[in-house]
Amino acid sequence: MPPSVLANLTLGYQMLWNRQRRSAGVLLFADANTSAMVDGTHLLDILAQEWSEHSGRLVLLPQSASLLADVLAHARSDGPWIGVESLLAADPLVMAQIANAHTRGVQLAWRGGNAPGPDAALADYFAQRVVTLGAAEALLALHAMLHPEPGAPGTPQNRPTSPTSPSGPVSPVSIGLTTSAQTDSARNNATNWFNKNFPPGEFGSSNTVILLPEVFDDPAQPLIRHVVVAASTDAPSFFMRYWGRVSTRIGTRSEATRRDSVIMMVLDR
Repeated sequence: MPPSVLANLTLGYQMLWNRQRRSAGVLLFADANTSAMVDGTHLLDILAQEWSEHSGRLVLLPQSASLLADVLAHARSDGPWIGVESLLAADPLVMAQIANAHTRGVQLAWRGGNAPGPDAALADYFAQRVVTLGAAEALLALHAMLHPEPGAPGTPQNRPTSPTSPSGPVSPVSIGLTTSAQTDSARNNATNWFNKNFPPGEFGSSNTVILLPEVFDDPAQPLIRHVVVAASTDAPSFFMRYWGRVSTRIGTRSEATRRDSVIMMVLDR
C-alpha cells in the first residue's frame, strides 16, 4: 500500500473456517490510527489491484463507524466482501449504507461473536455470518463433527471414501512373529495413524506426501527400536495469497521409540 495509507491504517487478519474445517477465506481487520481519516475508496482500490483469480474470499472488516460507512458507500459488487461488526451496525450512518451497499450487490457478512445474528430489519442484507467460538465451544463443535449422530450427514455410513484413506484399524507396532513382519507392521501402523489424523485436503492442504516410514534398531541401546515418519504438504496461504503467494510447502519429521519387552503370565489354580 502507498505510505499515505499505511501511515494512517493498522491491518490485521484472521483465518475463516467452515463447518468442515476447510478454509473459507480471510478476515482483514482495518482500523484508523488515532483520529486519522482514511480514504475508504483508496483502500478498496488498493485491494482490487492486489486481487488475483487464485485469491480466496476476502472479508474486509473496518473497526470504526466512519471507515465502515465510507467503505460501504464505495464498495463494489465485484470487490471484497464487507464485514459489519454488530456493535457498529447501530450507527445511523452505517445502517443507511448497509441498505445502499446491499442494493448495489455488495456481499455483506455479519460479525457478532457467538451472539444472535442481526435483527429482522437487517437480516436480509447479510449473505453470511461470521461466528467466533471460545475454547469450550470449539471443543464441543469438534466433538460433534467427530462423533455425529447416526444417520447424520458426514457419518461413516454416509461419508464418501477416499482411495488414499486407511482401510483397516490402527494395529499394534509389534504384530508379527519375525523382525521383518514387525517392521512391516510398524510401517503400516505409522502410515495409518498419519492418514487418520491428517486426511487428504485437511485444513485446505494439497499434494500431501508421506515417505515410507523408517524402522530400525538403536545402534547403541539394545532392545530399543525407532520408527521415523516424514511428511510434507502444500499449506494454503490465507493473507499472502492476495499478494500472489497461493501456498507454502511445509514438512515435518516425527520419531517414536519403543523397548522390546518379554511378558510372562503364569496361571495357577
